[in-house]
Amino acid sequence: MGRKRRSRPPKKSQQAEGFYHLGKPVENCSPERETNPEFNNPYQFVPARTERTPTLKWAKPEDIRTSGNRFVRHDYWHDKGLSGKVSCELKTLTPTMIGGWHQPCRDPDKNNKNDKGDPAFVHPYILPDNEENRKSENQKPMIPANSLRGMVASIAETISQSSLRVLDVDKKFSVRHEMEDYLPELGILFRIRNDDSSYYDDYIYPLQTESFGNYRKPEHPETQVLQASDCFQFEHNFNDPNAGGRWLYIRGQCEGFPTERDGKTLKKRYEKRVTRYGQKHRELRLRFRPEGKVLVEDCVRVKTGLVEEFQSILQQRYLEEPDFCHLPKGYKEHKGRMKVIKDGEKAVPVPHVLDGDLVFYRKSNSTVIEMAYSQIWRKPVSGSVGTAFALENNDNLNALPWSVANKRSALTPAEWLFGVVEDNPEKIKQEFAKNLSSRLRFSDAKSRNISYCCSEPKILKILNSPSPPSPSMYFSAKMKNGLSKKSLDLTKHKPNGRKQYIPHPEALRDKPEYHWESRSEERQNMRMRCRPLNKDVTFTFDIQFENLSPVELELLLRSLTPSDNYVHRIGLGKPLGLGHVKLSVTDIVLRNRKQRYTPEGLDSDNEQSFNIDGIYPYLKTLATTEEKPLVPLVNERALKHICALNDVDLQAINSKRFPPVCYPFLTEKEQSAYNEEKGFAWFEKNDDEEDNHRQNLKRLWETGEVPTLKS
Repeated sequence: MGRKRRSRPPKKSQQAEGFYHLGKPVENCSPERETNPEFNNPYQFVPARTERTPTLKWAKPEDIRTSGNRFVRHDYWHDKGLSGKVSCELKTLTPTMIGGWHQPCRDPDKNNKNDKGDPAFVHPYILPDNEENRKSENQKPMIPANSLRGMVASIAETISQSSLRVLDVDKKFSVRHEMEDYLPELGILFRIRNDDSSYYDDYIYPLQTESFGNYRKPEHPETQVLQASDCFQFEHNFNDPNAGGRWLYIRGQCEGFPTERDGKTLKKRYEKRVTRYGQKHRELRLRFRPEGKVLVEDCVRVKTGLVEEFQSILQQRYLEEPDFCHLPKGYKEHKGRMKVIKDGEKAVPVPHVLDGDLVFYRKSNSTVIEMAYSQIWRKPVSGSVGTAFALENNDNLNALPWSVANKRSALTPAEWLFGVVEDNPEKIKQEFAKNLSSRLRFSDAKSRNISYCCSEPKILKILNSPSPPSPSMYFSAKMKNGLSKKSLDLTKHKPNGRKQYIPHPEALRDKPEYHWESRSEERQNMRMRCRPLNKDVTFTFDIQFENLSPVELELLLRSLTPSDNYVHRIGLGKPLGLGHVKLSVTDIVLRNRKQRYTPEGLDSDNEQSFNIDGIYPYLKTLATTEEKPLVPLVNERALKHICALNDVDLQAINSKRFPPVCYPFLTEKEQSAYNEEKGFAWFEKNDDEEDNHRQNLKRLWETGEVPTLKS
């Protein structure tokens, strides 16, 4: 039986009018379109297939010393190396927000239920960035070089199928347990140091429960010793608010790492009490040996690495939602609980699991295999992001960032063009890091327009789309059905690829419709206030390049203008419809760096000027006249993919109506397109569907066009 061939994108004649990615225009779509059950997700994915990507082996210092070495370098001008400048023009097609200084938000006053807080204020990028200039009415905002570089580098990575240079390969995901999968048992965690004092042997001492019948009679005042808010909840029945509960009173923290625990010490921390809760009453009882000791044989062994796994998920969730109650009441104040770790460039305190903590757990074959602070919490997803991208590329590691931990020995095209900084875990010690400086220098983009910012600050809607691991959006299964959270496995399921924000047709019309401004008064501290750049503002910037090969310069130019109708995205609020810009190359100047340092360079013009159309044949000729013809770096299939997503036919946009580009919404919950509240509703319903009815983002190559989703 022959191998099934993948479906290919349709030929040009088969492509839909207007937006290729939006499929066919909606003939009977209401002008309001909020009632239209179909929509396009704000982002799509371009497949990341790097197993056939050209690579450049990292050269050793002794090899680079030879002038004939073609490795990327800054100390020597190659005979046929290209240096010069690309002059560019950028025009905003919609309001665009490039952030500078961020003024933090103000949280609501907890004592005033009418106080909604204040949104953060993002000031435009200006130089000099100081308080006086921020208040000036004659501000001249610019687009920073780093933003331009990031926008162009992202396209270069995609169309050359280079590594994903910004990817947390070690990131692990977790998903919430189903209610029926609650952790059934409660115990005390004992962490006993090994002899080398660097690792722990972990155990859980089980707690027992006893029933005491009905203690609701007034002659038993001891039944009302504790209020629910003073206790740590052991069990909760979600179906019956009057059902019984079990409570344990936490007095304080127990310190030290004794190999044997005595009952007297434990009783100082955990005291048994009976509390009234509905018609049932339970008491947690510490079970001791007659001599008052708790020995290792009384405990259940914890699976190696489980505590660290639980702590990692706990810290990740804490960083994502620091205001959420991740710890039992009183735990945050324990000595040693909150320790500082590095999160990106910031040092932040996060919770740590301590010896003596109360935990719920599940055991199998006399070993604890799951644990948490609450009965229904989260379970880890098998595998990591790095595992998933390696699986997608048949165990080829070129998709992963440059790092010793990733065991890569060669650079991909975007890396050797834009440079790399080796990202190494602290646990891996080495004498030298393998870093490479870029051979491209971007300038800030400046405008000559007199006034080009919105006159009044605008408040943006909340960006409420779920982050990974939302399986219906970010991952795919072999059966092509939508994945549920509980079935996600990164050792089996593949990532959809590189994220691309698609254009919003309603924002690009001659008479645009904008849907990014918030009208809600709620949760103001979660919003952002800003003054975007106006539509139709023109900026100019330059890119200086040094020592490039013809195919490297071609990759840079294709990244600037992938096609005549290509629309780039930049800045804040891209999924809401902000940040559509049009790039054009106005001039390309090549300079003969070697000649300028010779006598001939004094009398001759060492510059050549090209337009964008005229330079491609010239570069092709140079590439084929090398002793070894240079391999093109632009992957034509990837180039077609991003053009399919981002090419814009403005004539079709003005004459046709398309499904809205917006976050998912649920019509049965009376939500409409561009809905700002309860963005999770569609995802919850979709996750509960049967496999053959669950929606997901199809891979771009499977259909030739990206189908709409249904609300």
